Amino acid sequence: MYEPAMATAFLHGRTEAIRSIQPESVDFTKTFYSEATPSQKVAALKKACERHIRQAGEVQPGFGPRSV
Repeated sequence: MYEPAMATAFLHGRTEAIRSIQPESVDFTKTFYSEATPSQKVAALKKACERHIRQAGEVQPGFGPRSV
C-alpha cells in the first residue's frame, strides 16, 4: 500500500511513492485495538504520523521511497 507524492525537484514533475505501512503504523494499529491507555494510543499515533511526515519530506525532493 502506498500514497502518491509529487516529486517537485523535476522540471515536469514526477510521482514517487510514500510507503504507508511502516513499523510505526503497524504498532499504532496494534496499540489502538489493545487494552492500552488513551495516552499510549495517542503516543503511538503521534509516532506513526511523525514517521509518515518524515518519509513524505524525503520523497518530495525526488529521493524515492526507502527505509528511513
